[in-house]
Amino acid sequence: MTSNVEDHPYREFERAGWARATSCYADSFETITRLFAGQLLEAIGARPQTKVLDVACGSAYMTAMAAATGAQVEGVDFSPNMVEEA
Repeated sequence: MTSNVEDHPYREFERAGWARATSCYADSFETITRLFAGQLLEAIGARPQTKVLDVACGSAYMTAMAAATGAQVEGVDFSPNMVEEA
């Protein structure tokens, strides 16, 4: 049996959860990202002309840090609310 992720009930469960988390994301999940963001960007050698894809970018904290290095950055997220926040 093949399942289409677009029609799966879990998709809407996840979307609803992240929609609720949007307003408090910066003070919760993002605090962990802040702990290692600099080291991660250093590890990938982020600098001008480096291409960075930030998948599940949340409120775009890491995306902004990567852009500050001069990297060419694209942030994407599953949650439309998080994209709007970013």
